[in-house]
Amino acid sequence: MTKTQAIRAVELIGGYRKTANMVKNLNGEPMHEGNLKKAIKRTELVPDWLSAQIIDALEQHALDVELLLLGL
Repeated sequence: MTKTQAIRAVELIGGYRKTANMVKNLNGEPMHEGNLKKAIKRTELVPDWLSAQIIDALEQHALDVELLLLGL
């Protein structure tokens, strides 16, 4: 995942704070918002472990939105 893709995914999920609550750091603890920003913006390619979690969070967010829309 590129930096641009990660930033767009974070925007779709609802921002860095919400995304940080959905991903874990390398120690398995919830990631701090500032550390998530640094991890994404530090290089052109986001680390694989973080990319996988951002994709999972984006898929979960999509399911949540779909359920919300079905309930309308």
